[in-house]
Parts: sequence; C-alpha cells; structure tokens
Amino acid sequence: MAERRMFSKSVIDSDRFMDMNPAAQVLYFHLSMNADDDGFILKPKAVMRMCGASNENMEELAAEGYIIDFESGVVLIRHWKVNNYIKPDRYKPSVCSEKELVRCDEKSVYQKSDEHTGDNNADPVPEAETPMDTVEPEWNHSGTGMDTQDRVRVRDRDRVRDRDSEIDRDRVRNSDSEIYSDIDRVRDSDIHRETERDSTEYMPGFPGKAEPVCREPEHTSSSTDVDTRRAFDYQKLVDSFNGICLSLPKVTKLTRSRKRQIQSALRMLDCDAESFFRRIEASDFLTGRNGGWNGCSFDWILKPQNLVKICEGNYDNKQKTPPPKMEYGAAYDIEEFEMFNAYDDIMD
Repeated sequence: MAERRMFSKSVIDSDRFMDMNPAAQVLYFHLSMNADDDGFILKPKAVMRMCGASNENMEELAAEGYIIDFESGVVLIRHWKVNNYIKPDRYKPSVCSEKELVRCDEKSVYQKSDEHTGDNNADPVPEAETPMDTVEPEWNHSGTGMDTQDRVRVRDRDRVRDRDSEIDRDRVRNSDSEIYSDIDRVRDSDIHRETERDSTEYMPGFPGKAEPVCREPEHTSSSTDVDTRRAFDYQKLVDSFNGICLSLPKVTKLTRSRKRQIQSALRMLDCDAESFFRRIEASDFLTGRNGGWNGCSFDWILKPQNLVKICEGNYDNKQKTPPPKMEYGAAYDIEEFEMFNAYDDIMD
C-alpha cells in the first residue's frame, strides 16, 4: 500500500468545505490519511477517537457529500480518485466487499450504485492495470507521464555521478594545463633574467663589490689580452662567512633569494666582505656571547636595515672607561693648624 496521500484544492479549498465545522474538516483529513488505496476506511470509529471528533462530525461529512457510509460501518472517501493517483506498481486493491456497491462517475467521484440514474458513464471501481501505451521508462516506474520521479535508482545515481566526475576531471585537467603553462612561462622568464644578470655581473676580485661591465671585451694593443674579470663567486662569499663567523649558524644552501640579497648587500657595503664578517664576529651582542640575544644569522645581517646598523657600529663592543680619580688637597699637620688658629685669636 502506498504511504503517501494527496488532496485536491478543488475539493478542500471550496466554500462548501470551509463552511463545515473545523472538527469535521480535521476528521476528513484523518480519514483520508488512514484510507486504503481505494479510499475505504475499515475502522472509522478509531480514527474519530484518534482526532477527537464526534458522530455529528461524521454525519456532517456524509450530509455534505464528502464521504459514503455503509451499514457495516465502513466509510468511503467520495473524492478519493480526484485527490489521489497511485501508480500501478504501488497499488494494493482494497479487501472491502463494499467495493462492489459503488461506481465512479465521469468526474472520478464515487457514487453508490443505487444513486445512479442508469447512464453508462459510471463504471465499477477498476483494478489498477498497466496499459502498454502508458508504460513509462523503467527509471521512472510505470504510470502516467505527469507523475514526477521522487526516487533515483542506484544505477541512475551512479551514472549521474560518473558524468559529473568526468566533467570535473575535464575542468581540472584544463585548469592544470593553464597553470602549468603559466608556471613554465614564469620559469622561462626567471631563467632568462637570471642568465642576463649573471652574464653582466663581474667583479675584479673577491673581496669587494660586484661591478657590471660591458659584454664586449676591451681590445688593446696586445694580441694575447684576455679579460681577467670573472663572474662573481657566491659560494666563496658563503665559505668566507662560515670560516669567519664561527659563532653564527652556518649557511648550507645557496638559494636564488640569498643571491639577490648578497647582490643588494654588496652594493651597500663601504668595506670588503671579510672585514664586515670580522666586525660581526667581534661583536659580543651579535654572536650572543653576552647572553642577551642569539637571533643573528646570515639572512639577518643581509637585511638592509640591519646591515646599515652593523656598518655604523651600533653593535660594536662598548669600551668601559674607569671612573675618574679624585684629587685630594695637601695634607696638614693638625698641631700646626691649631697653633695658627690660636695665634689668630691672640692677634684679634
């Protein structure tokens, strides 16, 4: 038996229905919810007690033409076919013998057999069948095409999920292709700039600053003249730091970011790199020997603001000056002092 019940607005939204007692209206809804698939209620008294209705409410529904009551006590919802349509695959025929006493008119409203006028428009309550010309696809069960699909089979759900997954994979694949293209384009641009920078950065010798020079060698009168200037050796600078600044963490990796910081620092230094490193190692504060701070590192000293402070001597050891010596006056003999005082008193 189907578990869902429906109500047509043409039945319950009419003035005739609204004019009834509210208790009768509630009883109608409960009777419809407890009816079988043909609209018959086997235990109407139990439904009345469940919703708190009375016999007067049942009689009002019968008088207004919303139900048909039989002598056996069974009740039938007259507009059942108007309110509900049950698909054949869910339909369970009623077991009530009163089913043979009613017919459906042309408006799908139940009428007692003795209430008909003898026309042929009223048919017995039909058994649910599945005509071949109204069979729906298997995925939507059998029934009318106007019914909506309220359940999705596992196979259909998996097919939809696979289709959505394929669409998502194509979208991700296209997105990844665009990202990889952008990465390759940026990488090629960075390599090109790095190559140009390395090819133009020379210095006459370490230690010292890097000096850009022209790519074309200068020609002199000597035929064996060779440009003795070489590309800057970053690793040699790092080895010098590790060998001088023994109190600081050693540098193990030479990254592209550190190369750029080294280039910027060399342009700001007013001395050679080795002297700069010795000044750092001599500082008790930067090396942490005074116990006040131990956060100094290779990357920290390459920061412009820190490099300027180091060059200005802000972290150099302070010389402790001894306190000034106090100069005392000449020593006097106390007896001689008292004798002079006594002489002054006599003269006065």
